[in-house]
Amino acid sequence: MLTTCSAPKTIHRYDCSESGRNELFEKRIAPLLAEDRPKSCTECHLTGIDVSLFMRETPCQSMACLVDLELVDLDAPEQSTILSWIGRASPASTGITSQVIAEEREGFQQWIEQTAQCGTCYDGVAPCGTVTTSVKDCAVNELSPESFSTDDPGDCSDKTLETLFLNRFFPYRRRCFPCHFDGETAHAEAPRFVATGPCEIASLTTYRRLIDLGAFNTSAPEKSRLLLKPLDEALGGIEHGGDSKIHSKDEATYTSFLYFLERYAECANMKP
Repeated sequence: MLTTCSAPKTIHRYDCSESGRNELFEKRIAPLLAEDRPKSCTECHLTGIDVSLFMRETPCQSMACLVDLELVDLDAPEQSTILSWIGRASPASTGITSQVIAEEREGFQQWIEQTAQCGTCYDGVAPCGTVTTSVKDCAVNELSPESFSTDDPGDCSDKTLETLFLNRFFPYRRRCFPCHFDGETAHAEAPRFVATGPCEIASLTTYRRLIDLGAFNTSAPEKSRLLLKPLDEALGGIEHGGDSKIHSKDEATYTSFLYFLERYAECANMKP
């Protein structure tokens, strides 16, 4: 009996010397950071997010930051979040062509694969800057419940939902300090907010974590644990080790959380 075998996957062997690492970075990544070059991450995600936000003094520190922000998966390079972000860009967008997207994705994938193959070079490096437990990190202005509603375009694009989370949920995260912040030791099992680095990136990474945890109830958004945990039990909240944080359903925190959760559920239920 004849059997059909697929061709084996070609494994690229990278130069793991310091000069080899630097050469790949200079050839494939540095050109993507040019100020006059359109960047696909900016087209698809929150305003101001582009690859240059992740770059530090050296290529090694830059990769450490990407890994720390959970944007790179060294165990499965092709599944790295940053590659999916790049791949979501629209070739029809101004300045973004299929070639730009392909070059950006290929360059980043090679860089990630090289690190996975050669090993990390950033032991002892503080990935995205000095880690601190200060609640002042990644400062976001406190917003009123109505601050974004008039600007909500009403669609269900990823960018709209990400921006809604940034404006409707993330500004109030200070009320969850310190138990739900990265770098804190209390309540190790609690969902964590990213508390360092650019706020847009911190918000987006936190948003993805909460999706993975199933924190948003799309059938009954008002029953999301994300909303009920901080709510006073007398108002229908559930037991919370950090005590009640919301003492009235008229509070900006509650109405703002609920607005986002309802919009998220609305969009989730529209998708097949």
